[in-house]
Amino acid sequence: MIAGQPFYAPNHPLAIRVDYGETALRERIKAAVGIWRPRQKLWELRYADVVALGLESRVVVPEPP
Repeated sequence: MIAGQPFYAPNHPLAIRVDYGETALRERIKAAVGIWRPRQKLWELRYADVVALGLESRVVVPEPP
């Protein structure tokens, strides 16, 4: 764990932002069994896969209520 970063369980789902033109990245996310969430326009991916694909900087943190 890196100081200042939240800890997530490996199976914890995270929302990932991917731009429309990033076709190759979308295919990598699909291969990792990512789920497209059309309402939010975000991909959902397990934390372990986010780390494996190096997508930590793309995680979308929900705003508190």
